[in-house]
Amino acid sequence: MMATDAVSAKGDPLSKIPPMAAKEQFVEDEISHVEAGIRLIEGILGFNEETAAAIADQEAGMTVTEAFARHDSAAWSRRISTLLEAYEESRREVRRSAVIALKEEGRTANEVAEAFGTTRQWVSQLFRKNKGGVATG
Repeated sequence: MMATDAVSAKGDPLSKIPPMAAKEQFVEDEISHVEAGIRLIEGILGFNEETAAAIADQEAGMTVTEAFARHDSAAWSRRISTLLEAYEESRREVRRSAVIALKEEGRTANEVAEAFGTTRQWVSQLFRKNKGGVATG
């Protein structure tokens, strides 16, 4: 009997996941997470360049108000916040799908919790939230 069969026999809510679907979702989520990280890095680099230009303008005598307006500080702040939120969401997604993939491989809630440095209760809660499929958000 395979580990996934043993899990199914116990009535585990994740038993409806097709074989290997969780691993495929995990890999897809990892790729999305890396892409979100690249977008965040690029956004931070752009923000730093714009901030350096604003500092130079202020050192040359421009007021803070003028520098904020010239360099559209509010838009940059919103952009960075959006990128940070997207990165954090992708981190949560890859974590969820990793937990489910580990479960599909036959790992216990305790083993999964240990791998993530979290509690078995968190893992069990995640399993309950995602009955019948891989986490989507």
